[in-house]
Amino acid sequence: MKNHLVYWLTELKPLSKAATHPSNLSKDYLFKYIEGAAGSTEAELSKILTKKPEFIIKGGEDTPYIEDHPDANLLLKQVLTTKYKLVKKVGDREIYRIRSL
Repeated sequence: MKNHLVYWLTELKPLSKAATHPSNLSKDYLFKYIEGAAGSTEAELSKILTKKPEFIIKGGEDTPYIEDHPDANLLLKQVLTTKYKLVKKVGDREIYRIRSL
């Protein structure tokens, strides 16, 4: 697991405390201990996507965390399809950028 280091390398804060490590998004039981977190994987992902991040990186070792949650996986696919554009593939990762408004 190294993808979550992007926050420190870019000196940016995660969009959610639950997103500081990719696997946290799939651990519903953690949300009650994370201040400000939503109550489920789908709700937390929805909260993150509402902030309209400029980039979303999908794939690689992070993929199973969302794919194990059908509602969250569907939400992510819908948002990527309608609001983002695939701009680059790096190995098994896909980098999406929000479409211009």
